[in-house]
Amino acid sequence: MSRTGTTNNAVTVNFATTNVTATAGSDYTATNGTLSFAPGETSKTFTLDVTDDDTQEATELLRVVLSNPSDARLGIGTNTISILDNDASTVGFTVATNTVSETNGALTLTIVRTGATNTAISVDFHTTNITRHGGERLQRDERHAQLRAGETTNTIDVAILDDATQEGTETFRIRPP
Repeated sequence: MSRTGTTNNAVTVNFATTNVTATAGSDYTATNGTLSFAPGETSKTFTLDVTDDDTQEATELLRVVLSNPSDARLGIGTNTISILDNDASTVGFTVATNTVSETNGALTLTIVRTGATNTAISVDFHTTNITRHGGERLQRDERHAQLRAGETTNTIDVAILDDATQEGTETFRIRPP
């Protein structure tokens, strides 16, 4: 907290936390009190305790609200605080490129999750052609892969079409929708 203007007098101001999307008791410890500025003092601090849990969640918000200043006027009286989650997962493939013969009928790709694994997640994807010689080698595929809580790997199968046409190497990508 900072104080501007005349600083030759003593000033007090109340403060309190309030939920926005964060919940006091599970995401942070609610606090309130009074800050007292002595003559000449221009700043004060207080500690806000944030709870470090193992739950994967979105950024959560809370506010600190100032009220009832004595011998002063209230300037900006609200501050919104973002609690960033440190329990996020990272999801990706085990390798960046694969080679498969069109006679295989399918390509199996492995998805790997690192970081937090305590919640279930869903990964949406679709296939898209990059190069195409003659007929399509790939059936367009739009779906999602699930990873249950505690699961670190899953596989997806991508159908490969076989034909009698002589052609060069063809390429496709797996992308988010």
